[in-house]
Amino acid sequence: MLDFIDKFIERRRMEREGQLGTRKRRTESVFGAAMDRSTGFILGLVIILWAVCVTVLTIPGTREYPQLVKDQRAPETIYARTDFVYEDKAQTALLREEAVAKLPQATFSIADDRTTDIHQNNIKLLFDAMEKRSKSMAAGEKQPDVQNMIDGRVAALSPVAFKYLYDKQQYRQKSFLNELKIALDDGIISDDLADRLEPDTLVEVLNSSGFRRITTSGKLNTGKQVHPN
Repeated sequence: MLDFIDKFIERRRMEREGQLGTRKRRTESVFGAAMDRSTGFILGLVIILWAVCVTVLTIPGTREYPQLVKDQRAPETIYARTDFVYEDKAQTALLREEAVAKLPQATFSIADDRTTDIHQNNIKLLFDAMEKRSKSMAAGEKQPDVQNMIDGRVAALSPVAFKYLYDKQQYRQKSFLNELKIALDDGIISDDLADRLEPDTLVEVLNSSGFRRITTSGKLNTGKQVHPN
């Protein structure tokens, strides 16, 4: 379109200067005169042409969808004119509940001072028992029941450690102390607290080193486990 207008203007200029055609026009139209003498008129035509093109291109995109019904599937894909953010509140609430369910419901801190006391006391009881047993063996006495000789609470901290008391002295001492350390490092909770927690309740166990462990309450040591009747 612009090329046609340029050619038309150039042809009119050449006619005025006598470079094109030899016969003078008898009459001159108002439109032709305006094209020859006014650049604003040409600019107006260009603007009008641009407005028409824009209108033709945008009208299809502004159509409405009067038949749309809430919660029903649209007959075709509808594109938004602008970017937007949509929050699915139901899905958000579900994800929030799932995230909360994965959080520990209780936090326990291992008491290092109590752990140290238990460890030292049991070491002393262990060696006292071994010393008593060695003396009775040297005197030729009948060996007493080891379970009666050692406080049942000590031996019961680890069932595996208890049977090692019948093995060689150095080996059973090391094994017993290792099992005792494992039980203490895992942590021990009271029977009352264990009864109030569901076995699958998520709990957090912290030690003095800042180590954080997530487990279930059913996997924690309890008083019943370490002090069976």
